[in-house]
Amino acid sequence: MQEDIIVSALNKFFGFSEFRLGQKEVIDSILSGRDTIAVMPTGGGKSLCYQLPAILLEGTAIVVSPLIALMKDQVDQLNKIGVAAAFINSSLTLTQLQERVNLAISGEYKLLYVAPERLENEYFMRILSQMRISFLAIDEAHCISEWGHDFRPAYMKITDALKARPIRPIAAFTATAGPQVQEDIVNILDLKKCGRFIKGFDRPNLSYITIEDRNKIERLVDILKKTKYGSSIVYCGSRKKVDEYSFQLQKLGFDAAGYHAGLDQDKRRQVQDEFISGEKRIIVATNAFGMGIDKADVRNVIHCDFTSTLEAYYQEAGRAGRDTLPSNCYLIYHHSDIDLQEFFISCRFPERADMERMFSTLKYYADGYNHINLSPMLLANYASLPETKVSAILDIFEKNEIIERNNQPKRAKIKFTANRDRLIEYYQNTTKERRDIIAAIMRSLTAEVFERFMDIDLKKLLREHSLTEEQFDETIRALKFSSLAEYKPEKGQGNIAIISEVEAFSKLPIDLEGLKNRKIIAEKKLDVVIRYSETTQCKRNFILEYFQDDETKGECGKCSSCLSSTKTKAGNKKNEFIVNAILNGLWEIDNRFGKLLLIDFLRGVASEKTRKFKLAEFGNFGILNDQTDYDVRQGVEKAIAARLIKVSSGLYPILSLTRQGSAQISKTVKPVMLQLHESEQGEIFAKLKAARLDIAQKEGILERAVASDKALRLLAHNPPNNLTELQKTDGMSRFIVEKYGKLILAAIKDEIAEEYERVIVEAPDPVANKICQMFRDGYSIDEVAEALDLDKGSIARITQNAIMIGQIELNWSLFVSQKEYDKIKQTVFKKPHITLKSLRLVIIFDIDYAVLRIVTAIARKNL
Repeated sequence: MQEDIIVSALNKFFGFSEFRLGQKEVIDSILSGRDTIAVMPTGGGKSLCYQLPAILLEGTAIVVSPLIALMKDQVDQLNKIGVAAAFINSSLTLTQLQERVNLAISGEYKLLYVAPERLENEYFMRILSQMRISFLAIDEAHCISEWGHDFRPAYMKITDALKARPIRPIAAFTATAGPQVQEDIVNILDLKKCGRFIKGFDRPNLSYITIEDRNKIERLVDILKKTKYGSSIVYCGSRKKVDEYSFQLQKLGFDAAGYHAGLDQDKRRQVQDEFISGEKRIIVATNAFGMGIDKADVRNVIHCDFTSTLEAYYQEAGRAGRDTLPSNCYLIYHHSDIDLQEFFISCRFPERADMERMFSTLKYYADGYNHINLSPMLLANYASLPETKVSAILDIFEKNEIIERNNQPKRAKIKFTANRDRLIEYYQNTTKERRDIIAAIMRSLTAEVFERFMDIDLKKLLREHSLTEEQFDETIRALKFSSLAEYKPEKGQGNIAIISEVEAFSKLPIDLEGLKNRKIIAEKKLDVVIRYSETTQCKRNFILEYFQDDETKGECGKCSSCLSSTKTKAGNKKNEFIVNAILNGLWEIDNRFGKLLLIDFLRGVASEKTRKFKLAEFGNFGILNDQTDYDVRQGVEKAIAARLIKVSSGLYPILSLTRQGSAQISKTVKPVMLQLHESEQGEIFAKLKAARLDIAQKEGILERAVASDKALRLLAHNPPNNLTELQKTDGMSRFIVEKYGKLILAAIKDEIAEEYERVIVEAPDPVANKICQMFRDGYSIDEVAEALDLDKGSIARITQNAIMIGQIELNWSLFVSQKEYDKIKQTVFKKPHITLKSLRLVIIFDIDYAVLRIVTAIARKNL
């Protein structure tokens, strides 16, 4: 399409003479008929990227959008500028719906907004089949990905709708999609050779400021006192904190209101309207507030808790400064906040034991029809689990078709089984009371009530039309008797039905490995937020790098990192040195002591306890003797905040390295450790420690449960030549020697263990040749396992062994992509001893465990 036509339309309808960064490329992609994914931040002009092509192209663009309020705002704005647009959702009356359907079929609209749930409806799909559609735009497309921060199952129905009514091109838009979510959007929507545009994440008017402080309300008040004009959004991590903070601010004279999902719908609407109109300058809210809110004068977005992902933080922070005037994005945090987010993660991705307990509880309290009529609170009490976790487990059970339950709100349902003419005939010849009820139902619901069951808010209907419950019940009985309607009454809260016939939990179709992987991803995403809060790197650049937007160069000069003085940056280097020394010291004394003794050890304080444990003999004793007690204490706190160290529970808490802390040591062997081990014996000791760390991580146990430092020193002083000699070493358990002996011997001899993951190199197995041929013939590992009546694990181990001994050769391309194989091979080359479990964490890709075993063997053989 000619350039001048596009620019002319931009100016005519939107009043702009030029495009924002990235908009033109996205628009050109859609106009050329190409599938498109655009990742552009909140306030970056995403809407225009599908509205302008819709205006220029023949036909009607279908826009999938998750919120009724968002649809209405956009449709109102488009109609004001002379663009015919409409939405179809549950807020319409029967007359309004029919009118819009007729106009849509006749091609009167350039854009038609619908909710994703609408695509499940056969009636609406028939409407689409009669329309000339220019393209499909999907707003908030991250909702389609389970890795996204706002996953909505209804978005998955889009793919089913596309099978019934193929529409191209497809344009997916989101403000919050990291690389993994982007891949999900492309794959789930089956976007063909799509244009991918990641633009506009730099918001020059925003300043990103992080503040570490336990007393958050004081810092919050300081910020709000400085804000003379405009409005502020304060985000909290829980409803309880929203109520607490809004109450405190109101007591201090601030014009603040609270908003969360626990408030009734009318109250939420009132608070939202008061904030948007400017009647309330401050809103304190959970993340339930914000999507679709376009308020120009937000001067501050203040997070008083960590978000679970940087995507969520950036989307919420991006609600500041829509008018392009200087605005601030604050994060006030304390390391104890991490516990709340970790609790949420543990609830969203429950352990097998918790799910098994919940399943047993459901079975125990089920009646003869497998129904359980208990509230989530009672279920939580009976199962001895947090209610939040119970809700997540029930979600998992429902998704895997193990149970059915009534989701909130627990509404009655009605469907007219007669056609419209017959119902009108009945209406004209019945009593006034029944006519009143039928008219109220028709005014409250859309024409879809003739196609499917629709929810009906009985209390609201009776209240708004001044009717009684007795009138309603009598009318429903009459309609059912006359075969005019079907009615499902409201069900009790917490009503659950077990629909799976499986009796044993172990047989349920739950992807436990997938849940573990998703939990790992969630933990990594939380780590990104924590790193953002503590990084000395330019905060803006940290965000740009995460979202892979490389358009902007240089530092922003106004975030909390950039504003730090040279002295502060020098202090950060000092803190880094202290934290590294703490990790090394804790590693050397084998995670055995509390804070006070560790600090004495590092500062070289010759106390009664340090003498008792002979700590002066260790290399790190006194490594921080030139630092103050306060600085070392702060260093310990920072290491805990960064989750490099964890504190045990109990009367006498013990410090120990976390997996991250251990990995930081293993990545960088610090000089203090080398000073202790200058001899060959010392080098062997270091290698044995690294091997012990690997084993501990694999088994999920403490390092000292693998072997004590004393045992490692004995091995280093008198290295064994075989497993028998290793077994005789004082402090070595039979279990560890039997399972990992070869790895320990390999570490001593500085060799690569031929068998890690307990890979026993055996004699050739005849079935391996058959497996190899089936793979070459295009069989999947599941098909091979089924054909040979073996489990996938056995197939993988036989294949792995055959590859390693040279019995067979297989090409990696039978199993994974080039990108996946390169990552696996590169990782195995750098870390020859890496376990499959650890490898999965590194490569990120969602690869079947058995397939990963085979591909890893191919990679190791090809090194």
